[in-house]
Amino acid sequence: MNKGDVEGIVKALNELYKPLTPMDLRGNKEIMIQLLFKALFVIAGVKVMTEVYARKGRLDAIVMAKGHNYIIEFKVDGETSESAIGQIIEKHYDRLFTVKVKQFFLG
Repeated sequence: MNKGDVEGIVKALNELYKPLTPMDLRGNKEIMIQLLFKALFVIAGVKVMTEVYARKGRLDAIVMAKGHNYIIEFKVDGETSESAIGQIIEKHYDRLFTVKVKQFFLG
């Protein structure tokens, strides 16, 4: 996480998500995944903010680790990563970091 290894982070998160069953994710699946995600990063000592208000909406999560910020949109029930990236771009979530961050990752 602290070295900008986006692919490694995505792989690790997918591995954590795999064992969850439909019974684990009753109700609002996106909120359940978001809470699990937040808890894992807090336990790992990584700064994470969820439901962050932006000018054109609310993004699901921002993870901040040693100069790298990760904008995360959770998609469930057949929604694609492409739609998540499209939402980030369309709603200009990256503009939250135009002054403070040298580099950001979409994924």
